[in-house]
Amino acid sequence: MTKKRFLATLLCALMLIGLSLTGLAATTPGVYTGTGDSQIGGPGTMQVEVTVGDDGQITDVKVVKQNETVGISDAALTGIPAAIVAQQSLAVDAVSGATMTSQAIIAATTDALTQAGADIDALKVAKHVEV
Repeated sequence: MTKKRFLATLLCALMLIGLSLTGLAATTPGVYTGTGDSQIGGPGTMQVEVTVGDDGQITDVKVVKQNETVGISDAALTGIPAAIVAQQSLAVDAVSGATMTSQAIIAATTDALTQAGADIDALKVAKHVEV
């Protein structure tokens, strides 16, 4: 019985350490709206909604307002939010040809996650993702 209790405690501690390394350990679940400045659309023109699940994970990032160049920014408007969710990180690669749009989405997401109580510095550390 003591060995099982020790292993359960150890497993819980390892899970907490793993979650804290992602920058999402103290994140409060909910939907947060963040804004970012765009060099194309202007100050505060990029707006996203970020959903943080009960487990502290980023479950969704949606661009809800933007004033970017149609066609040029399309790949960033879909690709950057998907990459943030997939990698659980703000250290995602910008979309070639849409760097400024990519940066505005990341800035708006950073704003939303700051409101959620996330550790932004930890989320800006690049993570190795197997392809």
